[in-house]
Amino acid sequence: MLSSDRDEENAGLRQAIQLICELDTGKRKDLPEWSPTDFVDARWKPYVFQDGELQRRYYELCVLDKLRDGLRSGDIWVEGSEQYRHLKSFLIPDEQWQIMLDADVIPVAVPRNPLTYLRARADLLHEQLQRVDEGLANDEFEGVEWVDG
Repeated sequence: MLSSDRDEENAGLRQAIQLICELDTGKRKDLPEWSPTDFVDARWKPYVFQDGELQRRYYELCVLDKLRDGLRSGDIWVEGSEQYRHLKSFLIPDEQWQIMLDADVIPVAVPRNPLTYLRARADLLHEQLQRVDEGLANDEFEGVEWVDG
């Protein structure tokens, strides 16, 4: 089953997927006049709408293209899927996160205080820049020459 955080935006696409399934299983013979087209963008319009009629093959390709884009972006996911699951499933659940916050045991390899982290990074950068400066002064870098100071 497909799901989305943007159910209203993706309602037409979901309905189109259902229509394609009905066409493929023989429940429908043709695309109905009321087929959703709100997801058909300018790139697909010349193909999907020819002579004022929906072209089934192009319509199906457009639906599949939009489905692929939605799955890749995470806007659409498949319940029970490992590859196309909801992005929230990769996060620590809210209750567990609150327990970890309260216990001050956040599983990250950086300090929780951003100023502490930034100071440490600034110190490391300063140290690395000093090494480069000394290396340049002592001509320690092969293929690098100091020109005009």
